[in-house]
Amino acid sequence: MKMHLFQTPPEIQEGLQLFIEFYQMPYGLTDFQNAALVDSTDGDVLVVCNCDPERLDGVQKLQKIRSLPELSATPIIFLSENLSEHASILYQDLDLIFRSELPFQSGHFFSTIEKVQAFVLNNQDVLNGIRQIHEDISVKKFKSAFQTLNRIAKQYPSEFRLNLLFGRLYLEGSNFEKAMHFTKRSLHLSPKSLEANNLLASIYFKMGDKTAYRQAIDHTTKMAEIILQNLIHWGDIYLEKGNSKKSITAYEAALEKDPNNLAVKQGLLAAQLIEGRSSITESREFAENQSMELARLFNLKGISMAEAGNYPAAERLYKNAINLLPYENLEHKLWLNLGLCMKKKGNLQRAAEYFEKSDRCAPPEYNRAQSQLKAVEQQIQSDQERSVNFANEMRISQKGDTLNYAKMKEKKSHSKTG
Repeated sequence: MKMHLFQTPPEIQEGLQLFIEFYQMPYGLTDFQNAALVDSTDGDVLVVCNCDPERLDGVQKLQKIRSLPELSATPIIFLSENLSEHASILYQDLDLIFRSELPFQSGHFFSTIEKVQAFVLNNQDVLNGIRQIHEDISVKKFKSAFQTLNRIAKQYPSEFRLNLLFGRLYLEGSNFEKAMHFTKRSLHLSPKSLEANNLLASIYFKMGDKTAYRQAIDHTTKMAEIILQNLIHWGDIYLEKGNSKKSITAYEAALEKDPNNLAVKQGLLAAQLIEGRSSITESREFAENQSMELARLFNLKGISMAEAGNYPAAERLYKNAINLLPYENLEHKLWLNLGLCMKKKGNLQRAAEYFEKSDRCAPPEYNRAQSQLKAVEQQIQSDQERSVNFANEMRISQKGDTLNYAKMKEKKSHSKTG
């Protein structure tokens, strides 16, 4: 059995090779060359890495593979972080995909391999049938494809894909009623499916129902919208993780697609502030026009970063936001909010630091930070005292014969003489 690595990064390839050699596993590794070298009957699998999820690169690789009839039934292990909601619209159209975690975890990966092997062993006939269906469709042997699909229908691993194939084949046979029935069943299972919605539009078009066709097209999520929203999602995720450079790249790509998108502009400004790239003078006009929204955004982003443990990034954002936003007496409120966030998470030491920052720059009449600081310091002291008391109680409870070797020796001596 071979794993064909489809544009997988060198570090993951090296990690897999070392793991296989160390544990003497019966797997071979090879770079994917062409579909003809993939032997599905021998349990071969493809490995695809979603390395740049903001560009939809991994999902597009999956689509490319599945467009090849000879690889239509080859199991794919998909290395990926959680996808965005919009990327999932494309991903859910595909079948026989087994996801493994990123960042890469060898234990989880090889556990997934075992699941794939078991699946292939138990479903060889249906996998051969799926491949035959797609090969027949590619050469327009629709009757043969339909017969095979009927034969394996009860064993087909994806109800969504099964209905979609029936819908497509009935459409090829101009049986619009049946095509509509099965396509709508697939849409019931996956309402946002791009492929199913496009098939529905094709049915209306061939039926000559122009009104229904236009409605179906308008209802379908546009690919441009999926790309844009996916970029925004990863701009937000990278920002919260403290990776402001990748966040800027994602936001800038989104801005190219929608130059007037306010959410993108705001997110980009936040990322640039963390990196220190944004000119305060150039950004001030935008900030003044959006001051309330930006203050709220920066606060939420700072809290998200702090919750994720990226305190330096949160602090840089707050400090630069204070210089940018046209508010006086803003700084103490931002630090207070971070302190409350840390207190809620149970990170009392960090909470105390932020409350102290807030108190230092707060106006004289503002005593909220001071009261929070006192409460947190009391809680820290109380926790420390409880910890000491618990340790003392444990030491006292462990005193006794179990550690009194003199008495143990004396007992042993008595037992011998007795």
